[in-house]
Amino acid sequence: MTGKIYLYLILLVIIGSIALIAVGNLRSGQSVSTSAKTDEVILYVGEGCPHCKNVEDFLTSHSEIGKTLKIEQKEVYENQSNAQELTDKAQSCKLETRNGVAVPFLYFKGECITGDQPIIDYLTKKTKV
Repeated sequence: MTGKIYLYLILLVIIGSIALIAVGNLRSGQSVSTSAKTDEVILYVGEGCPHCKNVEDFLTSHSEIGKTLKIEQKEVYENQSNAQELTDKAQSCKLETRNGVAVPFLYFKGECITGDQPIIDYLTKKTKV
């Protein structure tokens, strides 16, 4: 009987922790995901970054890319949680992050691409536009 009580307490703590994290993420504007998306395409940009604008303009003028790949844009200059996520993604690709990570930065299926022209070339090749 005591074992069941401990099990219920542990489950309650786990569920409560998940709920607190979800509420915190919703307040900060982050989406809540219970599993990592293997097909996620994330474009990290900075407000006012001219190289980021080049990539954004390319995506706007090639809207067919959005039909092939769902690209989520995340701003990193003003949003610290996005900036930390960018750093984590860069580290997962074994990139140096001590002095920060340059944007634009594209992350797709474990691949990291930096710089406007390399990102444009990569997207062109992946989507054959």
